[in-house]
Formats: sequence, C-alpha cells, structure tokens
Amino acid sequence: MLFNDTIFLLWFLPVVLLLYGCFPAKRTPILLAANYVFYGWWNVWFCLLMLTSTTVDYLAGKYIFQSQNDARRKILLLCSLCINLSLLGFFKYFGLLSETINALASAAWLPTWNIVLPVGISFYGKKWSEPKLIEIAYSYEQKTKHRKKPEFLVSD
Repeated sequence: MLFNDTIFLLWFLPVVLLLYGCFPAKRTPILLAANYVFYGWWNVWFCLLMLTSTTVDYLAGKYIFQSQNDARRKILLLCSLCINLSLLGFFKYFGLLSETINALASAAWLPTWNIVLPVGISFYGKKWSEPKLIEIAYSYEQKTKHRKKPEFLVSD
C-alpha cells in the first residue's frame, strides 16, 4: 500500500483517522496497530522485523530504567544498540558487502541473496513518526540522566 493508492486514501486513512478521533484514550494502540497493518500490507514478514525491534527497545528501556547498576544499564544499552544496528546494517548493506567481497576474492565466499529492503526500515519506531535513530536514542536516554519510565500499551 502506498500513500497515493486508492485503498490507502479511501479506506485505510479514513478508518485510522476516525478511530483516532473517536477513541482519544486508545490513540497509542490505534496508531501501533495502524503502523503494523500499513507496514505488513507490503510484506507481512516485515512485521516480525518491526516487532523484534520494538520489543527489544521497549524491554531494554524498561530494564535500564529499573536497574540501579550502571554496568548492567550499559550492557543493556549495548545489546539494544547492537541488535538495532545489526538489523539496519544487514538489510541495507549485506548485498553490497557480499558482492564486494566475492568480487575481490574472485570467488563466491558469501551468498548473494536478493534481499529486499523493508520499506522505511530507518524510519519506524515506537511511535508513528519516530525514526530508527530516535528509537536508539531512547535506549541511550534511559541510560543517562534523562531517564523516564517507559510507556507502552498499558501501564507497568
């Protein structure tokens, strides 16, 4: 589904706006569900990628917030960072890396998968408009002085 598709303009957008306006207390779950539907419309398997990233950042933020141990908070931050940057790097650069290494070695050392880049992988986050790097910054802020209790669909 694209922003200029009839299904987006005449069905998806009006339904999301109607639900968003009618249920102000449920805006976060509505936008989260709309985000997954929009993202999964193109390829449902990419919802698993988004769910993994969202879950990792939520749990990292939650446990960083709860932890009093600075070493543990640092490890949780590094785990979140490594997972997020690995996902981003794999989908953006694995094809280029494998083709370059194979060309330099004049052999097929790495597989050359035809990996389709998920639409907007750099731009999805915990909220409708937060880019991936802000999602990473959230974990960092939890580790530093700007800590705030993480919020999700329900209060913890």
